[in-house]
Amino acid sequence: LISYFLMSSTLDQIRRPPISLIKLIECVGTLLNIPKSVEKSAYRAPLPSNYDSTIEKLKSDFYGILNKLSSLQSSDIKNDIASDFYNKTLEPGFDYEDAINAGGLLVRELFNVVFLILLRLQCDGNRLPIKQFNKLVLVDGTRSSYVAFDTACHIHNHGTLNILAFTVTDEDAEAHDVSGHAAHLLRDLTRRCKQHYKFQDHCFKVIGVSCNMQNLENQPQILEQQLIESDSSVFVMGISEYNIGEAGTGALALWATWQFAGDIILCKGMSPIRPFSQVRSSRTFLVYLDSKDNHQLIFLKAIKFMRPGDSILMMTIVES
Repeated sequence: LISYFLMSSTLDQIRRPPISLIKLIECVGTLLNIPKSVEKSAYRAPLPSNYDSTIEKLKSDFYGILNKLSSLQSSDIKNDIASDFYNKTLEPGFDYEDAINAGGLLVRELFNVVFLILLRLQCDGNRLPIKQFNKLVLVDGTRSSYVAFDTACHIHNHGTLNILAFTVTDEDAEAHDVSGHAAHLLRDLTRRCKQHYKFQDHCFKVIGVSCNMQNLENQPQILEQQLIESDSSVFVMGISEYNIGEAGTGALALWATWQFAGDIILCKGMSPIRPFSQVRSSRTFLVYLDSKDNHQLIFLKAIKFMRPGDSILMMTIVES
């Protein structure tokens, strides 16, 4: 009894926990569906956080909660909770050794349960995937490229969203015009990621790349290099009548179709995007299945890009 009391009271006695311990406890709080609070933390946890509430919950019945968590199956965890839980494990500072050094054996037991649940989620092929998918989206300033950017932000969940701010330079153009456009594109994309889509700094990366008008044939090589360096398995770009021409980036879509081994998403400029006034905007996916297609593979491909609130419609045409 004394041993149990000492162990269960250890966590609340750590008045200034390291960030690694905060991330672990917040993971547990997410699984317990404990909401985040913006009130000042007694443990100086960065706000908003559920750290204080989760500590109080663990203090009341640590091993009862531990048993409850260890019995959780993938089907018991909703998609939005699973997504928040996994994202928390990917945040900078989530570290096994550092947290155990601060909290001892008690923290090790929590970590073991967290990793067990994570393994169950990742091994379940019948739910939204709990895996990292780095994505790369090309933005050149056209409306269709901003639609592609909005689409990439919507499907982005785990991993890094790499935003390629692509500009084509002309020797006849004024130098300040070229540099001004490139600088504006970088600032605008960064602002949208932080203020509109509320991405944390580690979730996205804006990359500035330019190509000279005289060397447009090098565009595929530039794109291929960025896809390799960013380790992206999904490529998103916009298609419109304005980027199909000689100076446009439309040729990259044709190159990616035949040369890129990952998934490709092409976006039209007339497609709707999420308004600034909305926190999220649900999407409907229409999946056409041919009789010769691998239906399960196509279905899994589709749900990989779905987010909470989205819906999917499966369609096939059969002979009557």
